[in-house]
Amino acid sequence: MPIIYALAASYALGALAGRFVSAPMWLTCVAALAAGATAAAFRSRQSLFLSLICASALFASWFSYQADEAVYHNAPLARYLENRDNEKRLEIARGTILRFERREDGSAAATMKVDGVRLSKDAWLRVDGVAVARFRAEAAPARDPAFGEMWELEGWMKPASQMSRASADYHRARDASAMMTVAEQGRSRPLGKGDAGLVLSSAASLREKFRRAIDSNVSEPYNLILGYMALGRTGPVDQVIYDKFRRAGVVHVLVVSGMHVGIMLGALFIFGFLWNRRPVPSFLIMGAALLVYYFVAGGGPSITRAVVMGFVMLVSLMFGAGRDSGVSLCLAALFVMVVNPSAPFQIGTQLTFLASAGVIFIYPAMAAFVRGGGLPRKIARFALASLAAQMPLFPVLAYHFNQFCAAGLVSNALVVPLAGVLLPADFLLCAAGLLPGNIAAVPAVPAEALARLMAGIVELFAAIPFGVVDSASPPLAWMALYGAGVVLFTWTLRRMADGSDFQIYAGWAGIAAVGLTLAAWGAHKPPVNGVRAVFFDVGQGDASLIEMPAREDGRGVFRLLADGGGGWENPGDSPEPGERLIGRHLRRAGVRRLDAILLTHPDADHMNGLQWVVNNIRADRFIDGATPADIACEETGDPGACRMAAAGPLYHALSPTQAERYRALLRSVKKRGVEYVHVCGETTFELPSGARLKIFGPDRSLPYMRNISRNNLPLTARASFRDASALIAGDIEREGEERLVRRYGAALKSDLLKAPHHGSVSSSTEQFLHWVAPRAVVVSSGGPRVYGHPHKDTLERYRAAADVFRTDLLGTVTCFVPASGAEPRCSGSVR
Repeated sequence: MPIIYALAASYALGALAGRFVSAPMWLTCVAALAAGATAAAFRSRQSLFLSLICASALFASWFSYQADEAVYHNAPLARYLENRDNEKRLEIARGTILRFERREDGSAAATMKVDGVRLSKDAWLRVDGVAVARFRAEAAPARDPAFGEMWELEGWMKPASQMSRASADYHRARDASAMMTVAEQGRSRPLGKGDAGLVLSSAASLREKFRRAIDSNVSEPYNLILGYMALGRTGPVDQVIYDKFRRAGVVHVLVVSGMHVGIMLGALFIFGFLWNRRPVPSFLIMGAALLVYYFVAGGGPSITRAVVMGFVMLVSLMFGAGRDSGVSLCLAALFVMVVNPSAPFQIGTQLTFLASAGVIFIYPAMAAFVRGGGLPRKIARFALASLAAQMPLFPVLAYHFNQFCAAGLVSNALVVPLAGVLLPADFLLCAAGLLPGNIAAVPAVPAEALARLMAGIVELFAAIPFGVVDSASPPLAWMALYGAGVVLFTWTLRRMADGSDFQIYAGWAGIAAVGLTLAAWGAHKPPVNGVRAVFFDVGQGDASLIEMPAREDGRGVFRLLADGGGGWENPGDSPEPGERLIGRHLRRAGVRRLDAILLTHPDADHMNGLQWVVNNIRADRFIDGATPADIACEETGDPGACRMAAAGPLYHALSPTQAERYRALLRSVKKRGVEYVHVCGETTFELPSGARLKIFGPDRSLPYMRNISRNNLPLTARASFRDASALIAGDIEREGEERLVRRYGAALKSDLLKAPHHGSVSSSTEQFLHWVAPRAVVVSSGGPRVYGHPHKDTLERYRAAADVFRTDLLGTVTCFVPASGAEPRCSGSVR
């Protein structure tokens, strides 16, 4: 086995250690130097030398990852944001636009190279860094900022150190160390030409000419397909096209990747006769083409990996190693990790190299059983290549996306070869667009015809029922065992060609054992012996998932989703979290059904995310306080809601937008056949396991309920199992807390408390906390910069008696309260 295999693996393990094992940077540096020096000293002993070289790579990678993390989190822009006196301050930043994307809902995002922030009216502080600016639909600029323009934006900024791990990884992949939520439309303005550099400006100009050549000669939506494939377009993605390609399992065709670069180089190798006679000029020509393609396609993470792999292939050909694809792949992986130590943790990197590894290592072992010529055998070999590329991807796709496209095994065998013909025609169309006259119309005819054919194939496979299979996120140990099974499968196929009978039988026995273990692993689900709660990081809002045992034997899980988060029409709010957070969590956990959905009250930051949940996740019942009752009566016909509606309104009406959202939500509940349960007063649901869900609604006395703040009418839920309990309070404030205490008193006592009204100063009175007596408190809010939640006085009252966990600092918080009454265990504490 070539040493490069071991080096690449060691470097990847070092990055893994750097991410998950904390150690002083000087220690990893000393370890790297010591391992390297020892390896050099024992050069004569090959096995020892190889071991120490691998150790050197591991420690060097570990050190590089930690050094890269330190630089990323301490970039000048991030450092300024961390050291400022007021994190709620509205920042005015100016910089050069590197990328802009407008979404279908009217919102937008811009990547901006920041060069300064305003300290006062006439004073600017120079800070360097890249920020991702997010525009709500109301704050989006009137016109799209162009690449290379300098803009001035005003909004709230957050450094990398204050992001969750997932958010930091997302921004890091875009080289951004800060995030900005833009405040208002009128405060974003262009300032003229920015500092984009000659190379990037020229690439943007060339890219625009290519785009115009495609759009002016190809009809919609086929121009979009050609644009995505050739240019990696960053404009608004047609969601219908994207979803069809996703359901057909070929969405990777729309993303510029190693496949696209390989096809481009393959097209250039038509002139390959030059390579044998003049390899250096050929290398320079193809290398220049790669660089031009890199900048024109936007220079994102996927195109970076693809171009690196292209250069490695060209270098391998230069030195006569082109036939050893495994060495080329490991060289490319090593180079990518040296340049960017965090690359192994990016989903695009994982998919790119795993698919390539499948074709390089698995396919030859499978293709050995399909010998000979003829069209049927060629089709069979291509299908096996598609299968070999898909095999290593299954656990990664299941882990990140919780879906696996079964149709992709066949669709790729048709679409990928078609892409090999379509892309050269696409490139030819773009090149013709640079020539005078309308010459581009000639290559546009076959390019559009091929795009239509591809769209028809995709449409066919996207319409297959059950083509996309939902999957829970497998644990890392399961993924490792699956990988071992794939390696054993490949080894066994090779032994069938040249091995002994004992090796073959042992291999298949091992594969069977791995398969049975994986199946048994997925079937085994440990019981929930207590109350488990997940508090989603929905920004300024609430969304909680409560789980308890459902059956007497402890098996089965009762699941209640309390609220779904959502955005107010105010700056700083998070996007609608139904699919982005709640749906993803449920899919990762393999949850396809909810026993109940609870809407505490129809405020936007509690209700809006439930629309997606109701439409996409099967639920048995929808629990609601029917406020406003007139809408609930009209949409559901519930007798209790109609009695409340007949008595008159109880509080200030919802805004027209929120009233319509509440109406649409109830319509979805009815359309999906979900039982509507109206709660007024106290209602208890008791499970066969002995677990209880008690809902505390507003008093039945309607005169008392009039002229009361809407925040004091939400439902409050208490989940309990044996000695474990959790209380989910909505947005109740002082008056609502006094009502609960006066009416229920000691019945409110709970080990875990979801803080009322996001920890506001008007909630969580000492009397309320005395009766609840929580041992752990979770505060769900967008942080003090938006509405001042949680308030420092409220936090002090919590900390006097309990551990405090905040979603604005920790991200999504998961807690477990054991049935024995032991201390609640949560994901982190900021006490």
